[in-house]
Amino acid sequence: MGVMGGNSHPKGAGELDVDSSVQAAGAMTQLSEVNNKSKELLLDIHANYQLHRGMHNKNSIQAFAYLRVSSKGQINGHGFDRQADTIGQFARANGYAVKETFRDAFTGTEADRPEFNRMVATILGNGVHTILVESLDRLARDVMVQSLLLAKLAQHGITLINCVTGEDVTASMNDDPMRKALIQIQSVFSELEKSRLVSKLRRAREAKKEATGKCEGRKAFGEKLGELEVVEQMRSLRRKRAGKRMSFAKIAVELNRLGVPTRTGAQWHTTTVKNILSRRSS
Repeated sequence: MGVMGGNSHPKGAGELDVDSSVQAAGAMTQLSEVNNKSKELLLDIHANYQLHRGMHNKNSIQAFAYLRVSSKGQINGHGFDRQADTIGQFARANGYAVKETFRDAFTGTEADRPEFNRMVATILGNGVHTILVESLDRLARDVMVQSLLLAKLAQHGITLINCVTGEDVTASMNDDPMRKALIQIQSVFSELEKSRLVSKLRRAREAKKEATGKCEGRKAFGEKLGELEVVEQMRSLRRKRAGKRMSFAKIAVELNRLGVPTRTGAQWHTTTVKNILSRRSS
């Protein structure tokens, strides 16, 4: 039998333990490096997310959310919650920031919706010009009412977004000739109604002026509650006594002495007393 070489004899148990420890230590070092890199990658992803979220919030489109249920009994149900969730998810995914939420419950006619009207009035007074609804039937189920409400929004340059379909409803309506014609008709009737109202108010003012001699402007002293008694007190002081009248200046002094208040809280003056008594006697 040949003699075995020095490199060919089997290793002892002690040598195996040393090699295994070295390999295990190397593996642990590599694993630690992988974990550190993973942590750094996660931190980078988180930082980019925070940066993106900050930019998204900064550039978000301000909008109002409109929710509607078909009966008062649904107010405490899941209708409002479902609509709010749908709108919220759409807003977050598409760069909208919901500034305020308006809720209507069907109370009478289909067009009777006080919160919708309050929302439009609020929009006309600030920079928000976008409304988010879960779906178009939440605006109105009746096609005619729906068209009239859309016409009202388009007339004021307000954008309505359907969150289920993502459709800009007002833009689509403007592309529809029939709906566009409805907007124009609505504008004509709105202008007609405004003209009729102005004419009605003018006739009412003229009738009041003819009956009372006064219609607009600041109310004369004596027309407000409690002032007529002061005027009567002035007249009493002004009446002749022993063939003489008290002067306007002395009446003013007497009123101030008695602590009789003026409308503004200032002191009585000669010209003020004279003007009041001259006007009331004419």
